[in-house]
Amino acid sequence: MYATPGHHPYILPLGLLHDETDRGPLWDPALNALSYTYNHHTDRLSPSTLNPYAPTEWFYFNGHW
Repeated sequence: MYATPGHHPYILPLGLLHDETDRGPLWDPALNALSYTYNHHTDRLSPSTLNPYAPTEWFYFNGHW
């Protein structure tokens, strides 16, 4: 959540609330990403070659959101 380790106070008087963080593990958000390609002519959603087994059923859901 924070880019640097250390003391991160919230905007409260007297420093009543703060976060103390360490360096922690490096997190790569690309590892959680799912990518798709969409063909608007055929209305077809396909997983990309980066994650060929990504789910696509959610795209064709016809129920109430």
